[in-house]
Parts: sequence; structure tokens; C-alpha cells
Amino acid sequence: MNTGSSNNRNRIRYMKIRRKMAGRVLVLLLLPLFIMVPFYGSGTLQAADMDLVSGGVPMDLILVIDESGSMKKNDPGNMRVEAARLFIELNQILTEGNRVSIVGFGEKTNIYIEPTEIAMNKQDIMEAVSSIKSNQSLTDMKSALMEVKSMLDERVRKNHAVVIFLTDGDLGIDDIPVPDEIREGSGDQKDKPEPPSREIEKTGDKDENDEDGQPDENITPDPENRLNEYLEEYKSELFELCYEYQKDNIQIFPIAFTAEANTDILEEIAKITLSRLWVSQNASDIRDIYLDIFKFITSTFISVYPQEGGGQIIGSIPVGDYVGKLVTIAIANESVKEPGIKLLPPSESTEHEITDIIDSSYTIKIVNGPDKGIWKYSIDGDMILAFELARISLLDPLKAVYFMDSKVPVMIHFPHLRVSKEPWSIRTLRYSVI
Repeated sequence: MNTGSSNNRNRIRYMKIRRKMAGRVLVLLLLPLFIMVPFYGSGTLQAADMDLVSGGVPMDLILVIDESGSMKKNDPGNMRVEAARLFIELNQILTEGNRVSIVGFGEKTNIYIEPTEIAMNKQDIMEAVSSIKSNQSLTDMKSALMEVKSMLDERVRKNHAVVIFLTDGDLGIDDIPVPDEIREGSGDQKDKPEPPSREIEKTGDKDENDEDGQPDENITPDPENRLNEYLEEYKSELFELCYEYQKDNIQIFPIAFTAEANTDILEEIAKITLSRLWVSQNASDIRDIYLDIFKFITSTFISVYPQEGGGQIIGSIPVGDYVGKLVTIAIANESVKEPGIKLLPPSESTEHEITDIIDSSYTIKIVNGPDKGIWKYSIDGDMILAFELARISLLDPLKAVYFMDSKVPVMIHFPHLRVSKEPWSIRTLRYSVI
């Protein structure tokens, strides 16, 4: 067995750029390969009935975006819309069969487009994203998730669904719809609705103010207490709804946008639906969070390099035969309003299949089946590099909890790795868990 030559042929090399790179992973494996990866860190890693990532299986991605009026202040440049557009572009380029739905919410929920496959309907989806506004008065999370759940229940083809839920809502009493009778605290108890789903306990015990044991209709409950009761019942119903999502293996990935967002509520939603919470301090963070979620659910290799000092980002990418698709993206920032990319192949004499996508805030170059060798680039704007490289799935046991220092079984699949007919074996595995 000539393991040395196969090792040289198949070693994954990483790009050489003028910046330090963190979290590198070098893998040389059989295709596919089952391994046990030690898991280090604080907390637990939980596997539900779905893979940790998509593993190449089509998904339904539901982008639920806050349309409340506070977004005018917190996101005046509609960065959340631009981030969603880039998220959709990457899904079209680097996945197959994924469907996207766009939902806006405030005091009412607007389903701008139901789950729709991206490949043939990208324009319709992009128009739906552009419909997101910042003009609603409330942040009714429960009603939004109820309508999204109803929409998902009605699907004929039930792909694994992921809900990405972005909000800056505090979920206080002023963020939810409250009946006038409860808000005003009127004394007419006969017609006053109870808090949502609240069951009235009827007992035979006598009240100290009523000798026959019946409530005294002349007593008016404290309006503030009644509002607090109503809010707690609302939150309880919200969490119950999230358990319905969990039962159907639908994950909700909340994005807590700005310090105004109620991270405790959103973290509980993530915990119930076996996902995780992302926190965005300002609008400029939203793009990177959407990219992080895309990496998390698809296991795509993506690196982001912010432009520093206003100069071009210049470097080179060593490309091996394991790369099926090379994607370079330039994104507008405060210094660069018209992003651009120059990409030079290893040999200019060879024709390459390069696709350009130009949007108002980003430019994308896609190289299908890039030639092996050194590709040089210069970028105006922030830079994103993506490779169609490997897919990773968490294996059995299902619904297991892996504690710190335990071993996690995963499968790593290289869809484009071309190996010789000569026998070869595992030589090198280096990894990091983030």
C-alpha cells in the first residue's frame, strides 16, 4: 500500500492570505467515513431526531423577521434584509433542493412567500424579502410562530424545517396584544375575558368578603396584577407552542437583535427546540450571524475577512481536486459602496466556467470545478470565501446527550474528492470544535 503518495495527493491545503486564520481543520479521510470525535467544551451537545447538520438533504428554511417600528432605529439601513438576500444566494449556490419562506411580524404576521424552492423561484423569493418593513406596532412572537406552525403543518412535502427568528422584542406587556378590558382594568367582571387559555378554578370556599362563597362583583382586581398575569400566561403559551415545534422536529434559531431583545425568552425557545441562540449587538452583525447559521445547518466551509484600512484584500487560494465549487464574495461596507472581485486562475490559457452575480450590496463569483493550483484574488469590500467541500452528520444514538470530554460519532462525506484506484487509508485527522 502506497500510503505516502496517496497522502500527498489527497492532503487538504488551506488558503494562504495576508491574515491569520483561526479554527483551521485539516482532514484526510475515506469517503464516507465514520469516526468518533472527542467533544471538548463547557455544556452539552444534544442530538435530536435530525442530523446536527443537513447532510445534503433538502430543508425548508423559514426566515421570520421582526417588522416592528423599533427596527427603524435599530436597523435603519435594512441590514437584516441584505443579510437575508445573501443567505438565499448562498443556499442557491451551495445547496440543492432547499426551500425558503419569508415571514414578517409585528401586531400581525405577513407570510410574504410560503416554502418555495430557490432554484427556479429566486426572483420571487428576493421580492418577498424586499417586502419586509419596519412599521408595525407590536412584537407578537406567539401569533407569528402559531401562523408559521400552521403553514408548516399544511405542507405536502415535509422537509426538515429550520425557523430563523430575528427580533429585537423585549416581550413586555406593551409588545403583545392585550384586550382593552384587561388593560383598562374595568370593574365589570362578567364580560371581562380571562388571560389566554386560563382555566378558572371554581371552589366552594367562601371569600372573606362574601358570606355565600360567591365572588364579590364589586371588587376590582389590581390592573397591574392582571396585566402581569396575562403576560405570564402569554409566555407560558409561547413555550407550549415551542414544544409543539420540538415534537415535529422543527428547530427555531432565534437571533436576539440588540440589547433590547429578551435573551432569556429567546434562549428558552432555542433550548426547547434543540437549537441555539445567536446574539446580534448591532445591525452590522446580522450578516455574519446569518452566515454562521448557514455554516451550522449545512456544514459548508465559509470564512469571512473584513476589509481593514480601506485597502484591497489581496491573496491566493491553493485549490485541490477535492473542491467542487469555489465561491468568492465581495460585500459593501462603510468604505466601499461598490464591491468588486478580481479572480485569476492558475492558468489563463484554460477556459473556466465562472458565473457572476451582481447585487447592490455584494458581488459573487462562482467557479464550478476549479482547476487545481493557485488562484489569486483582489477584493474591494469585505470578503467571503466558500468551498463546496464536505458534509458532516451526527450519527446514532439519537436523542443522546454528549457531555464534556465524551466522544461524538460523526460521518464526514466528501462529495467531490477524487481518489485513485490504488488502495489508501486514513493518514491525518486534525479537527477543532467551536
